[in-house]
Amino acid sequence: GEAAAGEAAAARAGPLRECPHCLSTFRDPKGSDGPAAALSEGAARALEAEARALHAALEAQDGEEGAFEREESFVSFFFGETKDVVDLCVTGERMSAKRSTLRACAGSPLASQFDDEM
Repeated sequence: GEAAAGEAAAARAGPLRECPHCLSTFRDPKGSDGPAAALSEGAARALEAEARALHAALEAQDGEEGAFEREESFVSFFFGETKDVVDLCVTGERMSAKRSTLRACAGSPLASQFDDEM
């Protein structure tokens, strides 16, 4: 009865396929005919367009999150632990540097000036 009719309609609608972006399963309208097939094909195209748009938005979000992490790292460099930041006046120009940067060349005269821990 009804179960057999449903199976026959599903077989006519075409094989199932998985959307690679959102892992939803859609019925492939290829091989179908009639108004239902055209509607099914239109719906599948619309769903695929939505899945592509969602995928693009997720990629953009990943890029924004990466930019935020880089900015956060930059800001924490200057405003993190203030005991590790040294303010200098170099030929009249004010600069800030991390103590670890100034001590990067162990044994150098510059490193020896900043080897005391605060």
